[in-house]
Amino acid sequence: MCPDTFDHVSTLKFIESVFLPTGTLTGSGGLHISPWRYDTVGDLTAALPTLATPVTAVPPLPATSLLFPEVAEQAFVDSVTGLEDDAQAYPLPATNAGIPGSDPSSLATRRPTPH
Repeated sequence: MCPDTFDHVSTLKFIESVFLPTGTLTGSGGLHISPWRYDTVGDLTAALPTLATPVTAVPPLPATSLLFPEVAEQAFVDSVTGLEDDAQAYPLPATNAGIPGSDPSSLATRRPTPH
């Protein structure tokens, strides 16, 4: 848990702190971020304590080959009990209807908003 304050600018500050030179967001040609907001919100690095020293070791993963007896046994149990699911993730559409169009009645009610 991190007690710092974060908002949408925190993501930008994180990118700046990790990949860009300091002052890129607020410098000449940068984004229009108020100095108050820039000073108030964090840059997410406090929420990621391993950022300074990343862990690059590969974690131990479970065996997945049927050559391992435990995996083969579980695969057999799953197939006998009906837990194995070889179905498609979602049903395919019967026909390709193409890209849907806009409702013409909704276009008439839109008005540009002043900035």
